[in-house]
Amino acid sequence: MDIVKYLATALDPIHIGTGGYRLGRVDNTIIRDFDNVPKIPATAIAGAIRSYAALYFEKRGCAGKDDITGKGGRQCGETNCPICVTFGYSKDTEARVSMVSFSDARILFFPVSTMIGPVWVTSPGRLNEFTNSQNYECGSDEELKVAENFQAPDGRINLGWVLFKVKKDHLTLSDAGFAQIPSVIKNNAICVTDRIFPLIINANLEVRTSVSIDPFTGAALEGALFTYEAVPRTTIFWFESIYQDYKNFGDAGGYISKVGEKFPDVHDNAIKAAKAVVRTGMDWCEVLGIGGMNTRGFGRLRINVVNSGGK
Repeated sequence: MDIVKYLATALDPIHIGTGGYRLGRVDNTIIRDFDNVPKIPATAIAGAIRSYAALYFEKRGCAGKDDITGKGGRQCGETNCPICVTFGYSKDTEARVSMVSFSDARILFFPVSTMIGPVWVTSPGRLNEFTNSQNYECGSDEELKVAENFQAPDGRINLGWVLFKVKKDHLTLSDAGFAQIPSVIKNNAICVTDRIFPLIINANLEVRTSVSIDPFTGAALEGALFTYEAVPRTTIFWFESIYQDYKNFGDAGGYISKVGEKFPDVHDNAIKAAKAVVRTGMDWCEVLGIGGMNTRGFGRLRINVVNSGGK
């Protein structure tokens, strides 16, 4: 199998809703992890990529769930289908496991406004998880680390409404995995403790207010005002995917040939074929978006490979 690490940059605000309303700060909240930090769940990533890949290969019927009523199945279940083979399928009498699985996308760098301009906040736990190391640490909750060339006036800087002291030792992002992150983000990176990180993020999420429009009057519809939150633009996420060889589940010849009609360089490699199919869906995430509120300018996500290591 092959494990691939990805970086995902939010080109627009991202809203992955919890699926309902609640009383509180906003009406429509976004999904959060166990530490109360927002995330993009693996189901949202896999669903969007599968749907867009199905459009690319003109297999729209294979994009979603099969028709469980039995009146007419949508998934073809063919052994050479780029969508059903890559992402799996489930029919009344048969099923096939997916060749690729995704992890949740976790926030690595989060944009926050300060008195000297925008910075991107991270934490030791996030950096160590991304780099598979224990090289990063931060001091007390009242202090933070800044990038080497970052200039903080009077040795202090605010993150939103909270003022922090700046430590003398700098944050160094030398790992090869950071090479694809824009210099403006790395040069303005700030590291806070893992305990403070969720508080900073939840205090600086984007919150918008919308109202439904009466189609007859063109004015705001009474009682239709609602608020919703989103992860702001330029947030950097990271996630992993695991590719399994289709040959472990059956003959891959027809599948590779079918994908090879559009991607001749896959040759006789089923994992390369699966990566090519997934890549088509990832590319369309940058155009068509992921999550909710797409018609309101939300959702575009640019996904790039960090590294790939086979096992």
